Amino acid sequence: MTATLTTEARRLPAPVMRYLDRGVTLSQRHDLSILALISGETDLAVRLGSTIPGPFPLRRLATTTIAALVTSDGAPLLGRLKRRNCSSSPASATPASSSHRRSLACSRQTAADEKPWFSAHDPSRPSREAVAEFVAESMT
Repeated sequence: MTATLTTEARRLPAPVMRYLDRGVTLSQRHDLSILALISGETDLAVRLGSTIPGPFPLRRLATTTIAALVTSDGAPLLGRLKRRNCSSSPASATPASSSHRRSLACSRQTAADEKPWFSAHDPSRPSREAVAEFVAESMT
């Protein structure tokens, strides 16, 4: 993913605009500059340019790339990743995971009813079939 901050632009129709077809999310700041998040690695400038209202040329103040972890099955991934798989850990994607991390940080035990849920989302499990939001059979 690429993050870009631009100079001031025309006001967007809403404070946050998502262009799912182009993989672009725009967030306009108080000074009318725009923070853009662009997924993928191809045609970044073209996709970004098709979403910003101008005036052009619009100067970029900063640009950086961000590594994003996305599971192939759509379900959250919770737990520590091995170094060879990802450089950042622990991975988390849900409010419940924040609660879980806080409880671990405070050396408290996770509530008994949460343990099976967190266990099922552990990246060390051989299969994520039980937690997948989309399974191959439902896609046909």
